[in-house]
Amino acid sequence: MSRRLPVSHSVDDEGGSGFFPIPGVRFFSSHWTELDRHSGYGAIRVIRPSEGPAITDFVTHELGFAYGTYGIHVGQDDRLTFFGDGQPIDAYLIDCRANSPTLGSEIAISFRASPYRVLVIPAGVAHTFDGLSGVVTRDEPVWYADNNPDWDPDNDLISFPRDALTAPVVQVNTRKLPVAAHLLVSKMSQVANGANHAAYSARYRVNLGGETRYVKVTPDWSGVPSLAGLTGFPATAELNNYALTGPKSFTIVPSTDSCTSDVIELLGEGMEPERFVSHRLSERVLTWIGGTGQAWLSIGDETNTVHTTPMNDPRISFRIPPGAKYRLHCEGRNWFRSEMRVLKAAAGSATALGQDMTVHEVEAVRPQSVADIQYIPGAALNALARAEAAARKYLQDEENTDASNNH
Repeated sequence: MSRRLPVSHSVDDEGGSGFFPIPGVRFFSSHWTELDRHSGYGAIRVIRPSEGPAITDFVTHELGFAYGTYGIHVGQDDRLTFFGDGQPIDAYLIDCRANSPTLGSEIAISFRASPYRVLVIPAGVAHTFDGLSGVVTRDEPVWYADNNPDWDPDNDLISFPRDALTAPVVQVNTRKLPVAAHLLVSKMSQVANGANHAAYSARYRVNLGGETRYVKVTPDWSGVPSLAGLTGFPATAELNNYALTGPKSFTIVPSTDSCTSDVIELLGEGMEPERFVSHRLSERVLTWIGGTGQAWLSIGDETNTVHTTPMNDPRISFRIPPGAKYRLHCEGRNWFRSEMRVLKAAAGSATALGQDMTVHEVEAVRPQSVADIQYIPGAALNALARAEAAARKYLQDEENTDASNNH
C-alpha cells in the first residue's frame, strides 16, 4: 500500500476527547481522584484505571529517545496515557486494516503530554511518535484473538521503517478476549519479563522467494547495567518485571496478580511531609515511573527507625506491608505506579476499596503486627477496579448528557 501525505490535526491542552478521520482513533478523559494535600501524603491526584480489562503496563522513555519505526498491533487496541510535564508530542497514524473504509489514510496529531486523557489506537492502525523523550506511557490494552496469518501470539507487533514508501496491509483479530484471558496473558508476561529482562523483538514482514513471511530481530542491549544486587536499597526493594525497549527504556508489566494499578501524581519542592500514612488492610507496591526531579520514599520499621531511599529507577519497586508507615516526597512533578493487595480480613469492608489510609504523626512509625497475612485473589481485586471504572464512566456520561441538554 503506497503512502499518502498525512492530514494534520491539533488537540488543545483542554481537549479531553475527540474523534479523527481514521475510525476508532480518539481521545477520552482519564479518571482521576483529587487527594487532600494537607493529609501529609503530598499527592495531588491519583489517576485510576479506565473502563475495560484494567490491565496496566508502562513504557518509560529516556531523554533523547526516538522511534525509528512504525508499529502495527494486529491483536491489540492501545489505550495510551502520556505522563509528562506538558511536552509537545506528535503522533503519526496510518490505517493499515484490510477491510477499513479509510485504508491507507494517514494523519498526524499534535498534543501535549497529560495524565488526564487517553489516546485510543485500534488494532491494525500503524503508529509512531515524536517527542516522547522523558515521557512515560501507560497502556491499558484490549486484546483480541483470531485465526489470522498476520498474528503471532508471542509478538503481535509488526514493524516497518518510518521512511518506507509503502505500508503493510494487515488482517486484524476480531474476537475480544474475556477478562480471565486478559489476566492470564498479563500474568504470562510477568513470568516472561521477570525471568531474563530481555529486549523486545521487532517483527518485520519480508518477501522470500515470492512468499510472504515474518522475521524477528532482537536488538543487543547487553550493556544495560544489572540491578541484581540491589546494593544500598532497603529490604522492601525488589526488581520489577520488565523488558528492554532501548538502552534506558523499559516496559514495566504488573507485579501483582490483579494486573492493575493506580498512578500517584506528586508535586513537591523536596521537603518531607510532616506526617506519615499507612494502609491498615492492604499492601502497597510503589514504583517510580518518571518525573521532572528527584523523589524519595521514607519507611518506618518495627524499631521506630525511618529509612529514606531515593526512587529514581522504574526497574525497582518497594513493598509497603499492611500497617507500615511511609511517606513520599519529591522535587517537581513525579509519578508513581501504586499496586495493591487487599487482606482477606478486609473482604466486605468499604476500607478495602482504597479508603483504609490513616495519617500519622512523625513519631508514630512502628508498623502494626499482622499475623498470618492472606490476601484476596487478584482476579477479585481486578473486578473491583473494573466495577469502579465502569461506575465512574457512567457518572461521567451522565454529566456530559446533562451538560448537552442544558445547551
